[in-house]
Amino acid sequence: MSARALALACAALLLPSCAAKGALFLNIEAQKAGQAMKIPDDVDGLSLQVTSTDGKSVVFDKSYALTHEEFPLSLGLQAGSHTPANVRVVATLSKGDAPVAGAEAAATIAPGEVTTITVRLSTE
Repeated sequence: MSARALALACAALLLPSCAAKGALFLNIEAQKAGQAMKIPDDVDGLSLQVTSTDGKSVVFDKSYALTHEEFPLSLGLQAGSHTPANVRVVATLSKGDAPVAGAEAAATIAPGEVTTITVRLSTE
């Protein structure tokens, strides 16, 4: 799946579209020994989960096979009618079934606005 297709898939799958709720523009950076990780040499999977900041409500949970994309990855997530204003994004990179790196970032989704956040993953 290309980075563009990944972005469109995530945007379409978060929850039913509701422009007034706002959106997230997510940047995913991944480094190993100070260099960008290579797909598929270093990692071949990405799992994303978006929850309320208290972790009680999961609004998005999806895993993707990575085949030829390059870091950084960028994707848009449209908030839906049940998406809380304050969210936590958890990203996990894997190689096969083994986790390689994970990180999280918190954000506040402002109504009618696009909030940009960056999740930085590193093996260091």
